[in-house]
Amino acid sequence: MAMSPQKHVLSLLLLLLPILIPTFALSESLPTTTTNVQRHLLQATSATPATTTPATTTPATTTPATTTPASTTPATTTPSTATPSTTTPSTATPTTTLDDPKVAAPPPPKPDRPDEIECNGILLTYNVDNMTKIRPFTTDKSVQPFGFGATAALENAYTITLRNYTLLITYQHKEILVSMNGGVLTEDYFLPYNTSEAPFVSFSGYPDADLPTPIATGGDLKKFVHNITLKGTMFGWVNPLPKKMVLGSYLAQVTIENKDMLTRLDGWQLSWKWKRNEFIYQIKGAYTTVTGSSECLFGPQGKYYQGMDFTNVTNCQRNPTVIDLPPWRYNDSDVGRIPFCCRNGTIYPKMVNASAYKAAFQMLVFKMPPDLDRFRLYSPQNFTLTSTNRLSHKYNCSEPLFVNPNEFPDPSGLTMNATAVASWQVTCNITDSPVRKCCVSFSAYYNESVMPCRTCACGCPARSSGPPCSTSEPALLMPQDALLQRYDNRTLKQLQWADKNHFTLPKTLPCGDYCGVNLNWHILNQTRDKDAYDARMTIINWDNTSYVNWYVAVKMNPAYTEFFDSDGYNVTTVGNDTLILMGNVNSSYLLGVTNKSHPGMHQGVLLFNQLMGMNLKGGDGNPVKVYFNGEECTMPEGILDDTPSSSGYRPGASSVIHFILGAFLFAFVMIRL
Repeated sequence: MAMSPQKHVLSLLLLLLPILIPTFALSESLPTTTTNVQRHLLQATSATPATTTPATTTPATTTPATTTPASTTPATTTPSTATPSTTTPSTATPTTTLDDPKVAAPPPPKPDRPDEIECNGILLTYNVDNMTKIRPFTTDKSVQPFGFGATAALENAYTITLRNYTLLITYQHKEILVSMNGGVLTEDYFLPYNTSEAPFVSFSGYPDADLPTPIATGGDLKKFVHNITLKGTMFGWVNPLPKKMVLGSYLAQVTIENKDMLTRLDGWQLSWKWKRNEFIYQIKGAYTTVTGSSECLFGPQGKYYQGMDFTNVTNCQRNPTVIDLPPWRYNDSDVGRIPFCCRNGTIYPKMVNASAYKAAFQMLVFKMPPDLDRFRLYSPQNFTLTSTNRLSHKYNCSEPLFVNPNEFPDPSGLTMNATAVASWQVTCNITDSPVRKCCVSFSAYYNESVMPCRTCACGCPARSSGPPCSTSEPALLMPQDALLQRYDNRTLKQLQWADKNHFTLPKTLPCGDYCGVNLNWHILNQTRDKDAYDARMTIINWDNTSYVNWYVAVKMNPAYTEFFDSDGYNVTTVGNDTLILMGNVNSSYLLGVTNKSHPGMHQGVLLFNQLMGMNLKGGDGNPVKVYFNGEECTMPEGILDDTPSSSGYRPGASSVIHFILGAFLFAFVMIRL
């Protein structure tokens, strides 16, 4: 596969997942969502029949005949003919209350379906069907348990199907849910479930997760109305209704995908700007760099959500920044368990690691008026992608582009994909011409000299001390043992080597390579097979940074036939001329230099077949490009040969430097509204 300059893409996919978030004032009416919670205040009642009042107080003749025109016979008006009630005050049943353990709470009357409510959106109702005082009995009414039955209903009175709905209800009396029909707990909690453990309870329809429209069902109530029947226990002789219930927020999944062939991103950081006063209530798979709710408390969010406990809110910043979790948090049920999360912010190219070229996290986002209904969908704006690695590229991100709803892995862990409600796509392109961080040197069995890294291969900083150096003179040849010394400590060996071999020296010596990582490619003697050759690659890390799970990409000269084996590297072939080299299990960590320690180093041998007519001494066995961790390394200024000359090398085409323009693509997807 050719690795010419190309456009690399990091894909960020934003998914909107439908979810229902409770309001905080039952009397409020949403633009296209109506909440109708039937209030049934259970009060102590008298069991005495209404007919205990003597008949003489309500004679049958009190209604004139003119009020019933359908009757042609006038009503009898003789008081003496009125029939008294058969129950007298002296025989009335004694008054009883719910404090009597033998008496159950009378079931509240079920209201008729509220057709009179003008709702052209999603209508929510919550009806308490019955309440019964249960043991243990106590004189403290605030802790007395009651068994209750209730029905939460959703009616789709709109023209769009409500897909994958989730209903969030905030209870207020320490209710314990023990059974339900027509729905399940969205977060896969087991029954019985104590509702006081969370600010709200999330329900999803089951077995039908979608709610079609009246138009699509011909007005069949059984199809566009879902009922979730609940049984449970509550505490206290109070109004049995929940506190909040509403449609108005969403669950979003953000996926960052690396479309680049070779570039990796370490320590990603993603930030954006909310345009409509949204805030992050909860996040899983990543975390915000700042937590707290002060901006909500003193802003419009605090005024609208007056009943919310903002201590549970994750972030209220208008410009939040999100970073990845470490791997050990993946199985954390509170913040992890999101596919592709928890990798310390590292995203590999797909050809390097097909299981780690994506990152993802989910957020529970609260919206603000006038956007509370589920049909007002807006993505954040002004996305910025950066890295905690100071040497990483800089990116410029596009504005979100609305695209067809994407599929995403089911958050429950089932091996299936679900379809989002809405999706936006953002492309982030590399904008800088990166300063090189690595360089390559050549050596071979047929020449005692090493062709070192190019002068100023990784830039030449201004010198504040020491003798001046030339940024244009070619690098001096050196002996092979000089590879184990950093560029600023090789001068003496290079001068001695030039004197020994009678090399001509320039008036001003060349500057060093100033690279943190040096890679040496050495052609070994052909002792194994005349139709094959071996190459030894050595990686030396002079930087202070240690590299975890490092990799090297090598693009070979078209003259070589094929790679067929390796000792010291795990090798993956890409196309017919590119190799991806990684360390083995025990050598995937390349140490940096600390406290004047020795550099981190890794070495291995690659075995190649050789084409007829291939000229190893002419440079055919050398790579034409090398990449370390996706960063292109600077190649030497020439190639070694075995012809007598003052320098021992001749210029080669490998001196051409190519800069790579890359990009990452991400998407913001609303999964549930």
